[in-house]
Amino acid sequence: MLVACARALPREFRERVFEPALADIRLADAGGKPRRWARAVLVVECARLGLPRHIWQHGRPTRAAFAVLTVVLLGLLASARLRYAAEWREEIRSETVSR
Repeated sequence: MLVACARALPREFRERVFEPALADIRLADAGGKPRRWARAVLVVECARLGLPRHIWQHGRPTRAAFAVLTVVLLGLLASARLRYAAEWREEIRSETVSR
C-alpha cells in the first residue's frame, strides 16, 4: 500500500518528504518499537500535503490544473447549452399548443 501511495505523489515530494519519513519509520521498527499507526499517519499526511502539488507547484498552477479547469469550464458550457435547449423546446411546445 505504501508503494502505491508513493507512486501517486509527485516525484520531488516523494524524494524529499515521503522516502525519508518512511526510512525513519522502518528504522524505528528495526529498533524494536513498531508503530503501526505511523504508516497510516504517513499516508494521510502525504495525501493531504502531496497530492495538491499535482495542481499547484512552485507558486504556479501545473498543466494538470489547466486541464482540470478546462474540463470544468467545458462542462459548465455544455450544461448551460443543454438548459437553454430544454427551455427553447418548452417555448416551442407552448407556442404550438396555444395556436
